[in-house]
Amino acid sequence: MGHTDNVVPRRFRFILSPACLLPALLFCLTSDPVFAGANGVALIAAASPTASAKIDANGRTVTRVVFGQQGQRLGTFKQTAPGQWEEIPAAKNGARFQFAETGRDDWSVYLHDRSREVRLQLDLHRKQVLYSDARTPAPSPLYEILVATVGKSDDTSPAAPAESGEKPAKGTAAAAGIEVNGRTVTNVVFGQQGKRLGKYQQTGPARWEEIPTAESGTRFQFEETGRDDWSVYLHDRSRDVRIQLDLHRKQVLYSDTQSPSPRPLYEILKATAKPV
Repeated sequence: MGHTDNVVPRRFRFILSPACLLPALLFCLTSDPVFAGANGVALIAAASPTASAKIDANGRTVTRVVFGQQGQRLGTFKQTAPGQWEEIPAAKNGARFQFAETGRDDWSVYLHDRSREVRLQLDLHRKQVLYSDARTPAPSPLYEILVATVGKSDDTSPAAPAESGEKPAKGTAAAAGIEVNGRTVTNVVFGQQGKRLGKYQQTGPARWEEIPTAESGTRFQFEETGRDDWSVYLHDRSRDVRIQLDLHRKQVLYSDTQSPSPRPLYEILKATAKPV
């Protein structure tokens, strides 16, 4: 009798044989929900950007959702009464929006802002806030969901740090100084590669001016032709130039008669609301 016979009981010896070891390993993997896919195929779950999100509720019970981008907290959706929600920005001077709750399912809450004809889906399964409006009826991701809870609770988590003077994550709206939205903005600083080149400033009702940083630069006058949640649309009739101040993509988009398709012209470095 060999050394193995002395150590391993007879009833377990078949597991150590090469013919049985691989099937036993695959059985362990595919029977464990952490490693098994929907069809029982062994896999290792990949890390996702919102893997650290704190989801302590479901679509039927949630009353509070903290949202952001790249882990940086930007605000909260909070149920204020039965069928009523409010969007509360983290920035003190940010705009608040009111929503009516139109439905729920196991994973999501559906909201509607009738004043702007904006619809949101708070999708706790995908950990995303999905946005649609009259111009873009197909829902698209707007924010990440960082925290979802029932009632009041502590926001502090690895995904949603409390406001403690930390620098915003690079590439977020907060990092670019975006403290307003398309409905409220009155001053937009633009540049290229982080260097300031000038600003668009609202000078009166539906009137804007492009003011270069260089003293010798040319100033241009614009008429405001429209706004939506993320953008202001401007028109210089003297040159037939159209500008879109897109706060979501943090870009100034340009078009004219020769190139009617809007294209990026500048980066938006900062956007604020100041008295006109």
